[in-house]
Amino acid sequence: MKKIFILSLIICTSFQFSQAQMFDFKNGIGFRKTFLDYNSLNNRDFDAFREYGNGMELFAQRNLSKAFSVVVPIGIYTSTDSSKENSIDPTITIGAQGQYHFYKSSRWLNPYAIAGVSAGLPKLHDFNVNIPLGLGINFNLHPQVSLQWQSDYRLPLINGSSHFQHSLGIVYMLGNRKVETPKAEIMMIEPVMDSDGDGIADKLDLCPSQAGLKEFMGCPDSDKDGIADKDDRCPETAGLKSLQGCPDSDKDGIADSDDECPNEKGSKEFNGCPPPDRDKDGISDKDDYCPDEAGTKATHGCPDSDGDGIANKDDRCPDVPGVKSKGGCPEEKDKDTDGDGILDKDDKCPDVAGVKSNKGCPEVREKDSDGDGILDKDDKCPDVAGPKSNKGCPEVREKDSDGDGILDKDDKCPDVAGLKSNKGCPEVREKDSDGDGILDKDDKCPDAAGLKSNNGCPEVREKDSDGDGILDKDDKCPDAAGLKSNKG
Repeated sequence: MKKIFILSLIICTSFQFSQAQMFDFKNGIGFRKTFLDYNSLNNRDFDAFREYGNGMELFAQRNLSKAFSVVVPIGIYTSTDSSKENSIDPTITIGAQGQYHFYKSSRWLNPYAIAGVSAGLPKLHDFNVNIPLGLGINFNLHPQVSLQWQSDYRLPLINGSSHFQHSLGIVYMLGNRKVETPKAEIMMIEPVMDSDGDGIADKLDLCPSQAGLKEFMGCPDSDKDGIADKDDRCPETAGLKSLQGCPDSDKDGIADSDDECPNEKGSKEFNGCPPPDRDKDGISDKDDYCPDEAGTKATHGCPDSDGDGIANKDDRCPDVPGVKSKGGCPEEKDKDTDGDGILDKDDKCPDVAGVKSNKGCPEVREKDSDGDGILDKDDKCPDVAGPKSNKGCPEVREKDSDGDGILDKDDKCPDVAGLKSNKGCPEVREKDSDGDGILDKDDKCPDAAGLKSNNGCPEVREKDSDGDGILDKDDKCPDAAGLKSNKG
């Protein structure tokens, strides 16, 4: 039996999916090999197949619907009577069974449940009746052919004993399938309307009056951000899907259109702006103990001038690093009042910054007030820079007041720039007041530009008072413009 079961599985799995239409046929016949199992219910081994009763059945099948079938089997089986050694009793059976199919459409594998009644007429025993209850599977190989496996429990009503019956068989459905020729239908082709000309029919177009894209069911995406204009709060500006198509310049998760500070990262609490920080110290006013004075994180936004971690408002010595136990002041042993790096206990001048070499006092001899490289103690003019050769005082002889390159001591005109050839004074003979190229000393008219031929004066004969192109000397009307033919 084990070999038969394995063989049946191999056969079933070797077939591809079959679109069997078994329910299209009403009547069928079948044959099955039966195995009677009295072992399992009598404390004997289930797999002792040699002790199973053997039989066979011929049956007729009628499909009443796509879910329900009736089967009438007639069979014979033999079984060994354990009470009589080597005694074999043949039994003829007849019955009726109803099959309920779990799938109402055709499938290549269709399980079913069975229930019915079966009567047996043994040769050496009394007539018996039992009720079979069980499950089966149809393996549909063809619309008219299927393999069948069925196992059922036999409940005795009259005589007999409880047992299992397993069967493997084949079913053939009788008849021919009717092939109906489909009636020709007249198809009315309806004109396709596309009002916006975007290639999408109006009945499928969500925006039939606006040319759009296929991926948006005919709706446009003006800013090309992948969000259709109808769903885009900012259809003219590319944005993010999470913000319904609006941009977010500062990436704070608030759309620019709703953000009062679109270029600064903020929070919804402050309408897209960062928390207020009046003193710009990086600590928001709500967390800043001194919101109007820039401070440090360590002092909750309050200033700490000496950097000792104690806010100025709580520091008794705000300009000198100290300790909290002394109210921000240094301990006596660490105090340095003048901040010159020398502790007061070692500083001869604790209130004046000095040098270590002078025990904290400033060295007078090192002072150079005018910065000329000569110490005040050696400088005759400590407040005015001068050369070392003149003991720190400026040399008078080197002065050039008018900046003409001639020192005052050699300059006859020290306050007026002049020529070296004229001992620092400007040469009068070179003056030309009217700029006519004739020096004033040679110009008869030094304030009016003229001709060299006229000693620097303009020629009267060249005058044309009325501007008519006729010189006054030849013009009968020198003050009124006229014609040459009329003598001016």
